[in-house]
Amino acid sequence: MTTASHLEGRDHVSLFSAIGHWWKDKLAQQHETDMLESLGSDQVERMAHDLGMTADDLHDLATHGVHGSDEAPHMLEALGIDADDVQHNQRLVYLDVLRNCTHCDAKRRCARELKSGEAAAHYEEYCINAYTLDALKAVAASPRASA
Repeated sequence: MTTASHLEGRDHVSLFSAIGHWWKDKLAQQHETDMLESLGSDQVERMAHDLGMTADDLHDLATHGVHGSDEAPHMLEALGIDADDVQHNQRLVYLDVLRNCTHCDAKRRCARELKSGEAAAHYEEYCINAYTLDALKAVAASPRASA
């Protein structure tokens, strides 16, 4: 087997693997949407209220799929913000960051810059959460936050 044919095979495997992951995510997304639709509107309202959002927000998040806000915790970490701390101590802020991330139009750039380590230097140019992230950085850097 030549190197070229070996690489060709890997490209096909990578392509099929990517399609498989995409399909699996689509099925999971459909499952989440179906689950919400199977609940009564009262249950959805209660669940949304418990999460600090509206029922429409909850449906919207389910529609965007299980990976709709994957970049958010990575961006927090890239900026030196403890994502777990924000999630536990500022839950509504964390949920808002996730919700905004789900709607972001710059996901490819964000993922690319997170991967390359450049996100912290450029996020303010494209991140829908930039204002909130700046506030979280300021809180994390404050002397009271360290105490």
